[in-house]
Amino acid sequence: MGSSGTPGAYRLETYEMSSITGVRTIRAERLSILVPPLTTLGLGLWGIGSPGPWADEMVTIDAVQYPLHHLWELPLMPYYVAVWTWSFMGTLDDIVWLRLFSVLSMAAAAAFVALTARRLAGPKAAIFAGLIFAMAPFVQRYAQEARVYALATALAALATWIFVLATQQSSRRLWVGYALSLAAATIFFPLSLAVVPAHGLILLLNKAGRKVLRSWVFACLSLTPFVAIQIWMSTQYGFMHDIFDKPGVDALIGSPGIILGPVFGVAVIALGFMSQVGMRWVLGTALGVASIAVVSWISTSWWLERSFKPLTVLLVIAAGISVAQIRWRQVLALLVLFGLVAFPDLVGQRQHDARGEDVREMAAIMDAEGQIGDTVPEFPDPIVWWTVEHLLKDWDRFSKSEGPVEGRYWEIQPEPTCELFREWPVSGARQLRLCLNN
Repeated sequence: MGSSGTPGAYRLETYEMSSITGVRTIRAERLSILVPPLTTLGLGLWGIGSPGPWADEMVTIDAVQYPLHHLWELPLMPYYVAVWTWSFMGTLDDIVWLRLFSVLSMAAAAAFVALTARRLAGPKAAIFAGLIFAMAPFVQRYAQEARVYALATALAALATWIFVLATQQSSRRLWVGYALSLAAATIFFPLSLAVVPAHGLILLLNKAGRKVLRSWVFACLSLTPFVAIQIWMSTQYGFMHDIFDKPGVDALIGSPGIILGPVFGVAVIALGFMSQVGMRWVLGTALGVASIAVVSWISTSWWLERSFKPLTVLLVIAAGISVAQIRWRQVLALLVLFGLVAFPDLVGQRQHDARGEDVREMAAIMDAEGQIGDTVPEFPDPIVWWTVEHLLKDWDRFSKSEGPVEGRYWEIQPEPTCELFREWPVSGARQLRLCLNN
């Protein structure tokens, strides 16, 4: 079932409103679009405030309060402007409110995933792709993080949906919309463009006609100014990722697990390979992964788990296409199985120490017990202490040092390195200690 010259142009069945089967199927189609984003939203709201904010999220909070202080992070300024607006110009800088922006972004991504899968293979594909996207632990991890990755995933999902519509209808307006969605993705998170080579390979594998290929190429070429700006900024601000290793052979071999998780992700990929069309989407995703590797080799390294989030939409769509021909009971059984696999990780992500030491506990203790003149170390945990500094109500009571000093001295280490005065357990398996050195 397809039309020549257009990739994945599957004719969805024509449902007769007068027949019982038709009415049920139309309801299934409507539910297939509503259930995935609502599920993503519900899971995202579950325990949204439980994990303490980690260092990157504290950077977001700081950027919301003092946006001009973060010009050194110029590539992320569009995102900071977006969350600054979301926070009503820095008025609502609570971590839960800022994370809600990401939850809503990921819910939008789930909606676009479902729309794309339904367009390609019907309501079964939509409900399956949308729900495994919603429950994927790596998706939920970044749905509850006040950083750019959920928004990047939503823009990649939007671009993919418009891409499918444009290849099926060959409309100039749709190709313009495709280019605009990719431009927005480039502005907010340039690695979202990893979906572009994936889209191109999908076109080639589906033997798209020349008109479609030409329209896709022109849409991609229109991104040149945005890509040029991002390349310039990466040369100026590449130091931000200099601490990360470039991918080697072992990293490439392990890449299937870095997108959606070791077990969950490999299972999704296996399902994608169960149909010819799904396999094409998986191969497109592989090319997207290769493009991130190439960028990491020739410039600063972007080989990080979070860099691959925009590619998750392609894998779950591939799996959705593959299950479109099986019965609903089998689809539901697969969803239950994926849910059981994901559940332990979803619970673990909502623990207080899910992001490392719960810095909120540390700040509350130091607010209650700290005195003027107390000292905190800059090393060996500069990120932890920088995060605590932003949460303390009165940081002016404390001073910094590079190591233990005389007097009252705070530290968080596996074993005491000073004359212990008091200590408190902190979620994250380490102890917060107040030392009294003479």
